Amino acid sequence: MVFKSKKKADPSVYKSLSIITLPTEILLMTFSHLEFPSLFCLSNVCKRFQMIGERCMAEKFKKSNVALSLSFEQEHRWNYGVQFFLDHVDLKNGRFVFKPRISNVMKFIRSPMIQKPTICKIQIIRVDEENNINASSITVDNAANRNGTMVRNNNAPNMTAARGNQRLPENFVRNPCAISIKQTNATVEKIVKIYRIGHGTTHLKSSFRFTYSITDKPPPLENADRGGERWIKPEKFECYASFFYPHEPTAHKIMMNLIELKNRNGGANKKIKKSKDINSIKKNHKGKIADCSDDFIIVNKGKDVVHYANSSNKGKNVIRSEENLLEIELDMDGQEVSRREGNMNSMDLSYLLEMQEMQEIQEQQRQEYSMMIRKLIGPIRSSTRWIRGARR
Repeated sequence: MVFKSKKKADPSVYKSLSIITLPTEILLMTFSHLEFPSLFCLSNVCKRFQMIGERCMAEKFKKSNVALSLSFEQEHRWNYGVQFFLDHVDLKNGRFVFKPRISNVMKFIRSPMIQKPTICKIQIIRVDEENNINASSITVDNAANRNGTMVRNNNAPNMTAARGNQRLPENFVRNPCAISIKQTNATVEKIVKIYRIGHGTTHLKSSFRFTYSITDKPPPLENADRGGERWIKPEKFECYASFFYPHEPTAHKIMMNLIELKNRNGGANKKIKKSKDINSIKKNHKGKIADCSDDFIIVNKGKDVVHYANSSNKGKNVIRSEENLLEIELDMDGQEVSRREGNMNSMDLSYLLEMQEMQEIQEQQRQEYSMMIRKLIGPIRSSTRWIRGARR
C-alpha cells in the first residue's frame, strides 16, 4: 500500500509513503484489529510483518473462545473431536504449542484388518462456553450407529467455525494423516510435513507435530469389549505460523514432484546422463553413416557395414561384411542366430554391445517414467476423494 502526496509548488515532485515505514507500535495496533485470514496474508509480505503477525496470532489464540479443533476417525465408524487451546509459543523455534483443557480419551481398534486411525480435519473454531448442551466431541459407536443414535461427550463446550468477512479454510490438512497405535504404554510423536504458499515461494515446506499417549488399559468407568483396543490421550499439538498459510495448488504440487524426482534420478552427475544413445552413435561415427531411418542406422566401418537397430524396431541386429562375404544375424540379447561364410569381426561386436547397453538405458528410463506416474497418482486421488466426499 503506497500513499502519494502532491506538492502544490512543484507538481512533478511526489513523495511516497509506504506502510512498511510506519512505526511498529502503529502496525501492531492495526494488526490487532484484523481477523485470522488477513493476518495470514499480511505475514507473507515481509519479515517484519511476519514477526508482527505471529505476535497478533498468539494474542488471538490466547482468547478463551478461540481453539484449534482436531477431528479423528477410523474406518468412518469411530469419530472424535478434540479442542486444543494455545498454551505458549516456543521462543527457541517459534512453534505454537496447543494443549487440550479437557482430558479426552479416544478408543480405537488395532487390527491388521482395520485401517489406522487418522487426523482427518484441523480447523480454527470459536467456542461458546456458556452453552454446554451441544457438544463438540461426538463419538459414533458401531452398534449405536445402527440404531441411529450418537454417543456425545457432554463435558465439551459448543463450537462454531471462526470466520469473519473472509473465509478460513474448512480444513488445514488435505490428506488424512494416519497415526500409529501399535505400541502400548508409550508416548508417540507424529510429525507430518506439509507445503504452503508464503515467504516468496509457492512450495514452502512446513510441518506439525501431534503428541499422544497410548495404553491398552481402559479408563476407570469403561470396560474392554474386544481384543486390540487402544485408548489414546492427546497431549499437545505443535505447528509453525506457516501451517495456517494457504495450501499449495494441486497442479503446482504435481510439477514440483516431477522436478524433485527428475533431480533425484536423472541429475547431471548421474550415470544415465553419461551413457550413450542414438545421437551419441551418430556423433562417434560422424562421416561414416551411410543411411539413417526410423528402423536402422547404417554405419560403414571399412568394408564392413553394421546395422544398428533403433529402440522402436523389434527386429534383429545384422552385421554384414562385403570383403569376407560375411553375414551374421544376432537377436536383441546379442546372441548369434545364424552365420553365413567367414568370421565375425570383433570390433563390430563391440558396436552391437554398445547398442545393447543403450537399449537397457532406454528401458531404465521407461521404468523411471512409470515411477513418476505412480507418484502423481497420490495428489490426483486425494483431489477426487475431496470431490466425491466421505464414504457413507
